[in-house]
Amino acid sequence: MSVTLPTIGALGTSWWIEIFDDSNENRRHVIHDDCAAFLRNFEERYSRFKPASYISRLNAERTLTSPDPELITLLTFGCAQYKRTHGIFNIMVGSKLVESGYDATYSFTPSPTTTPLQSPLAALRITTELITLEQGLVDLGGFGKGYAIDALAQLLKTKYQLPFFLINGGGDMYGTSNHGAPIEIYLEHPTTPNTYLATTTIWNQGFAASSPHKRAWKSAGTTYTHIIDTTDSPRTNRPDATFIKATTACTADIFATVALIAQPEDMNDFAENEALGVASFTLTDNTLTHNQAFIDEVPK
Repeated sequence: MSVTLPTIGALGTSWWIEIFDDSNENRRHVIHDDCAAFLRNFEERYSRFKPASYISRLNAERTLTSPDPELITLLTFGCAQYKRTHGIFNIMVGSKLVESGYDATYSFTPSPTTTPLQSPLAALRITTELITLEQGLVDLGGFGKGYAIDALAQLLKTKYQLPFFLINGGGDMYGTSNHGAPIEIYLEHPTTPNTYLATTTIWNQGFAASSPHKRAWKSAGTTYTHIIDTTDSPRTNRPDATFIKATTACTADIFATVALIAQPEDMNDFAENEALGVASFTLTDNTLTHNQAFIDEVPK
């Protein structure tokens, strides 16, 4: 038996939590309300689109005194991902997103201004007493949803002692199992709604998908997307969708973006070093390719 809790709207998407047991209705209401409160609080604190969030204040004021410890954790983690991915994953893409029109008001009107992409290691100074942003704009959207999914998973496991569940945050997920059986999920087509490319399974794993087609807009004949190429040599054969399976939703979230940008040989190295299941889809030849880890029913 499984029960899906009521939908939660947060972080710009819809969230579903499926529980694979027969817990009573009152307990399910408590779990739902707790998860909803966590997500909405997380959004209010860390979304670039919320003017009073810590991130918006840091971007506007350039300093935060006596910063919240979790903010320190998130920014420090973001800097570590820059090093982990050899500079491909960069939380300083905020300036580029705003300039492309993906701003706090969703104007989708590009700016003629072009700001060089900064390294977070150079732009941010982080201590327990003070955070200083010396240049550029921070955006945690590249891993914020995955981080929140993993936090919810810990909440369900520890506070509510739930062993079998699936958290789905707008297509990014973490699932334990369905009473020991892997959980089947669908790979969504990047441009055709309600169409699926294939199925896969997760078992105590995170999953994330990314595509430049999901958030794209046109201005003056130019197409813009929320995917910012952070490399010096842009990839010429970029996939139209990527799908990642990893030990956590946050890692999957990060590398779903990286897989769109990194050169194939670099992504192969990441997949091996990080034990990632990787699949990618291209529209030109309508092919879905994957490594062995992506189709393994139980991760090795």
